Amino acid sequence: MTAEELTAAFLKTPEMVEHVKTIDDILDKLDEEDTEAVTIQIPKQFIRMLQFMERKEAADKGRDPKPVSKELGEWAVNDLHDMLHWLKVAPAHLRYYRDLWNRFCDERGAPEHKIPEPGEPEEPKEGPFWP
Repeated sequence: MTAEELTAAFLKTPEMVEHVKTIDDILDKLDEEDTEAVTIQIPKQFIRMLQFMERKEAADKGRDPKPVSKELGEWAVNDLHDMLHWLKVAPAHLRYYRDLWNRFCDERGAPEHKIPEPGEPEEPKEGPFWP
């Protein structure tokens, strides 16, 4: 089975049909102003570290420091945008979908199409930087 045939079959699985529908719906309805407050617990010394660094960065840029809650919110939204990007363009970038794909390859008798773990060489290499 070719990689293209395997991919086409994978995209027709209930799991991937649900994935595409959900991610497309999230992208269609994403509104940065439609927010929900959440409460998280963070060790006090990390808050102190964030305040320290924000004071340094704000002074360097000639502005008032942002509250930690605003800074953490911006970080979270940036990370969520990054996750949404990968879920749309290359879900296998995330462990769950990489594992799902690899199990699918095993079930279809196509282990040669499995995605290696990050940092794991795809196949033995030769040359000055490989043993």
